[in-house]
Amino acid sequence: MNMINGTNATAGIDAGCQYQGAIGKNIEDMLNLSTLSRMLDDFCSVTGLMVDVIDRKSGEVVAAEGTKRICAAFHRDCPASELSCKNFMDTQHAGDAPVSIMCNCELGLSTAFSSVKVGEEILADIFIGPALLAPVNAEQVENTCKAFGIDAGSYLRMMKEVNIVGSEDLNATLAELSETVRILAEGANGQEESALEAYKALFKAKRGFLKDS
Repeated sequence: MNMINGTNATAGIDAGCQYQGAIGKNIEDMLNLSTLSRMLDDFCSVTGLMVDVIDRKSGEVVAAEGTKRICAAFHRDCPASELSCKNFMDTQHAGDAPVSIMCNCELGLSTAFSSVKVGEEILADIFIGPALLAPVNAEQVENTCKAFGIDAGSYLRMMKEVNIVGSEDLNATLAELSETVRILAEGANGQEESALEAYKALFKAKRGFLKDS
């Protein structure tokens, strides 16, 4: 499931950020998509997060890995809740491009967004989530479920599947994922050397989620 559905997800991003990059290339033409999908699937299996990579020029989702029951259920039970995925907050800027934007839904779940810069161009947007930035606020979940007329107990149980990740750690993970995509895009369609460097960045992205055996 994509965190933001539709073929023109970046329209909302640009409106929210008041930012429009100079777009001349398609990121999907520079990537080995099977390599990227395989790497992101590995990341999602370890972290429990979902990842979407969206081409900034076309608005097409070029890679989408991972699922989360609670997001699918909430968007099914409350279709309007998908709009909350586009309410970006805590915007930080570095030069002209957003470093990261945090998005919080009515249940208290957070997703994070950042752009992917290849050379001098912003060619893609990347989303990760959902995560909890703090332990579950049961009262908030119960009040939200009551307002929408849905079962709070089932949502509180699904909340147990969501990782608690500090905002700094989530942003650091996002930065390494953005770097993973950048390296692959600059590496001549997934050559072995660039894939190795991308895997190093990917390991940094997921190492905070690795458990001691």
